[in-house]
Amino acid sequence: MKVKRKMQYIRERLGFKQSEIAALLGVAECSVSRWETGLSMPPYRRLHQLSTLYEVPIEELMSTEL
Repeated sequence: MKVKRKMQYIRERLGFKQSEIAALLGVAECSVSRWETGLSMPPYRRLHQLSTLYEVPIEELMSTEL
């Protein structure tokens, strides 16, 4: 599974909407959308925040395995 798809998969599995993630991270909703469509990658600081929020290690978040 590609990283962009994995971010979306984990978010949906936890029941979050993109707008909720954006609000929790203090970013625009379009930023979350770009990460999940592969148009951009979140900076390390945001990856750290996502891994904490999703309760998964950054390595798992960035892994191509499901």
